[in-house]
Amino acid sequence: TITSGVTIEMECVAGEPYPAGKDPNRIEIIAYGGLQVDGAHFTGSIPSSGCWYGLELIGLGVEYSIRNSTIDSGVVGIYISSNSYAEITGNTIMNMRGVDGAAGANPGDDGKDGEAGAGIWLAYVYMPPPLNLASFTTALTSTAILSNTITVIGGGTGGAGVPGDVGQPGGSGGRGGDAYGIYREFTSASHTIANNEITDIIGGMGGTGADGGAGGNAPDASVPGGPGGAGGNGGDGGSATGIYLNYRLAPV
Repeated sequence: TITSGVTIEMECVAGEPYPAGKDPNRIEIIAYGGLQVDGAHFTGSIPSSGCWYGLELIGLGVEYSIRNSTIDSGVVGIYISSNSYAEITGNTIMNMRGVDGAAGANPGDDGKDGEAGAGIWLAYVYMPPPLNLASFTTALTSTAILSNTITVIGGGTGGAGVPGDVGQPGGSGGRGGDAYGIYREFTSASHTIANNEITDIIGGMGGTGADGGAGGNAPDASVPGGPGGAGGNGGDGGSATGIYLNYRLAPV
């Protein structure tokens, strides 16, 4: 239990000393057992988006309650597995941003895509037999997302392409990451999503395309030099969605 008025500040450092969870490079709070929070503040030591990852509620059949709290400066504010029950009510989730894509490493390489940022992510978690019994579906997988304020959520910027070698094309920029207020993966779980205020959801910028390689030198004035390489394309920007319902087929 975390009570009212408590601030939990995650140190924002390069790399994580004990890699685990969704992002091995960022600090996360991973709750396997029950977590009850009312009136707390979760933030990063540096007040900027993407400083830490977020809360992960992933216990099998575990009940969670996050109320009247502030979660800021992460990547995904609250990540909830489909085999848990969570009540997420009256919170402010803000300044989340997906991880930027890495630049290409070698001449002509494309940049990597930026990653998604989200306020709340409702994840599908496959439970192989005998765990996926019908009795689990109704007893363990209801979640309520009610009356939260979710604001300033962005996708990561796509990585830049690398200029090409002589006569070779430059690398294209990576795609910007998507941004979601609430993202719901395909699941048979019951979710109630109501009365949330979702604003300022911004897809990430596409990465910069790189210059093409220079033309080749001519051996003498009577022979033309080789053509230069084409410049790389800039990456597409990421999409932005308030509430995204993913209806992809679940594994069997």
